[in-house]
Amino acid sequence: MHEHIRKSLDQSIPEQVRLRDERKRAIVAEAHRRLEKGSPTRKPALKPLISAVAVVGIAGFLAVPYIQHEMGEKAIVESMPSEVVHKVSILGENLATLITAIYVDKTKEMIFTDGYRIYAYNTESKIKEILVEREEDANISGYNVAANERWIVWKQDDIEGYSILNRLNGEVRNIPDELHGMQIDGDQLNYTSVSQGNIWFTQLDLKTLEQTQLIDLHSQRLKLEYTRGATGKFIITDYGESDSSQFKFTVHDLKSQRQIGEYSFPYENAINLSISGNKVFAELFNEGDTGPVLGYVDLTDGQFYIVETPKFFAYAVFEDILALDVPVKDSRTIKLYRIENNQAHALPVLDHIQERLVKPRFTPEGSLVVNVEGTDFYSLYVVDATKLK
Repeated sequence: MHEHIRKSLDQSIPEQVRLRDERKRAIVAEAHRRLEKGSPTRKPALKPLISAVAVVGIAGFLAVPYIQHEMGEKAIVESMPSEVVHKVSILGENLATLITAIYVDKTKEMIFTDGYRIYAYNTESKIKEILVEREEDANISGYNVAANERWIVWKQDDIEGYSILNRLNGEVRNIPDELHGMQIDGDQLNYTSVSQGNIWFTQLDLKTLEQTQLIDLHSQRLKLEYTRGATGKFIITDYGESDSSQFKFTVHDLKSQRQIGEYSFPYENAINLSISGNKVFAELFNEGDTGPVLGYVDLTDGQFYIVETPKFFAYAVFEDILALDVPVKDSRTIKLYRIENNQAHALPVLDHIQERLVKPRFTPEGSLVVNVEGTDFYSLYVVDATKLK
């Protein structure tokens, strides 16, 4: 109700007489000062007194919804259980090694590489364990590592093929394929591979090493989109499509290996496609646009929708919880929002954090991971978005 009153007041006041945030805070501070000072000892003139009372009364009336709203947000932050926002500090590491860190919900681990080894850091016990030692002098890039609670898959620079670690029995196996865009979904590894001059979207059963080439991407001028997390679905786009006013794509089910449907965004360009539930999100823009908009196609009805957001540079989404990289003063950081009626409503979950936050990404289970950029570069934050419902 308070939010409704505040919005109604905002809409009813002309722009030229609206109170800016600085003026609101000054009015509230002045009211507190006057109350603490007490009544004046000299009797003031009647007309100035009436004018002053009128001004302070109107200002106070206008300020009440803002004060209540800010107090409510502060109460939410202060009452928020510590398990919702958890800071993870791994001493001895830095942003370069942790920017690609993978959080595993089931084991509460951060999986990351420093180029020489792959580590698992238990966020509860604070114990760091070496999982993989590199072979020869070839580095391991964090972008070439995929992991969950049962498997670690990685590729070393300048070495043919890739390796698989079974975390349950310690067995390591090597596969002599060239691959890109690795993604683990349970016991399945999904990636693009190169075979006899063609580029395939390929699925590998990590337990049996049975390999299935699902779609020939090269001959059909198709592209596998990175869909940010194991979802049971994948997206294919046609980069040979001539209609530049529509960005067309198809969605497929991994289990049945069948196409769910054909869809399109009414924009020339779509980047960072991701699947959350039955919605396909993307950053959308036409040539000449100053910035992207966030939109999605609902797979249940095939319709396109735009989410009203502040200006942003990157996003991540899990169900109705949205993380945006937004401008703050002369810098940027990550803020959280809830999507309601296709509008992004701010959540104060990360507002108490002073460091700059970068690279938002959600796990399939709903944990948001963000890195700290600054003096505390060896830290990350994990937010349990499932507790924000």
